[in-house]
Amino acid sequence: MDWAEYKELCDKPYVFSSHALSETHLRLSEKLGLGLDYFISAVPIPKPLDHKGDERTDMFEVHIPFDMQDEIVFQLSQYDEKHTDKYGLDRPSPLTKAWQELLDSPY
Repeated sequence: MDWAEYKELCDKPYVFSSHALSETHLRLSEKLGLGLDYFISAVPIPKPLDHKGDERTDMFEVHIPFDMQDEIVFQLSQYDEKHTDKYGLDRPSPLTKAWQELLDSPY
């Protein structure tokens, strides 16, 4: 896969990094986290040959039902509310924004 194709695919709202998925799991109920695992592609997106990252930079396609997307966004929003930054700013985390983007997308 060339870089242009890789970047285009990785920019899709249904593609998440290994790190983002790990962080999502830490914030979800165990039941929802296990359900999410079922919808994550088992094989990461192939990287361009000259990609320097290791498995921590793997990207995965996630295709989950709308109701599960909605529940993920809800649980992440609840987590955000409990863990506001030191200035008390009320805004969604980048992780919550990424899942909201998937929820709002036509995919």
